[in-house]
Amino acid sequence: MAQDCAKWQDKFNEVTSRDRSAGKTVPEIRDAMVNTMWYKVGVFREEGQLQEAAKELSALEKEYEHCYVGDTSHVYNTAFEQYIELGNLLQVSHSIVQGAIARKESRGAHFRSDFPERDDLHFRKTTIASFDGQDVSVSFLDIPERRAEK
Repeated sequence: MAQDCAKWQDKFNEVTSRDRSAGKTVPEIRDAMVNTMWYKVGVFREEGQLQEAAKELSALEKEYEHCYVGDTSHVYNTAFEQYIELGNLLQVSHSIVQGAIARKESRGAHFRSDFPERDDLHFRKTTIASFDGQDVSVSFLDIPERRAEK
């Protein structure tokens, strides 16, 4: 636990010591991420837009590594809190995009205009996204058949 506290203290010191010329602000990166997800990863999706979104999110992740937070206070620092939340949102967004690219079908609120049909033979599965450093790998887990009720 002390190691975790030290890790976050080091991260806080690193992030809050950046000057304004270090890069974009947290809200600028967040707004760009929101626009990417809204316009390219909505309910109606297609491969080209998803690939563009993946590239844009990767670029935003790089900008996030050098973004400007500004607030150096140690008490109730909402700017640092938003910085941490943005990092999590970028990971979740990247997972959504990679899962959508891997799922070559339409199902529920995931409609692929390039794959308009549901494909139970290949995709009646749960999508699993895993992180290996900065990269997301996608795999699928079979859904067990329901047992007959007695």
